[in-house]
Amino acid sequence: MVSSKPSTSKAYIILGGVRGHEGVVMARDNLGISHVTSLSKDNWYLVQTNSDHWKIGCNHRCKAATANIEALGHDNISIDTLENDVLLQAPNLNIDSIYMTTMSAIDSESFSMHYVQGTVPFEDDWGVTTDSALL
Repeated sequence: MVSSKPSTSKAYIILGGVRGHEGVVMARDNLGISHVTSLSKDNWYLVQTNSDHWKIGCNHRCKAATANIEALGHDNISIDTLENDVLLQAPNLNIDSIYMTTMSAIDSESFSMHYVQGTVPFEDDWGVTTDSALL
């Protein structure tokens, strides 16, 4: 259904499994799936920001997320480190961020959603500084 039913908007659909290499990011347009990136032996993580990096290259948010995940390393990835060391770091958390959700397929108790709109305590790409704290 996700791949074949018409939709009124574009979306990134991220699915993860409980075993190694069970993960995929699907980009879909109004007619169906337009691009798929999967976990593999060589790709132990996937990064998806709100841009089609396979068309335009990895933008500054994609590069920052990739660098932060690489710095953490495979053995140090958890929901907490993913949130605190990747998603809540500039420029991934930015002035346009509204909410952030993390969850685990293997641990149904591991789900969090944070409303982050208006909580960016750093200078954005246009030089505008927001002086508020994270909720």
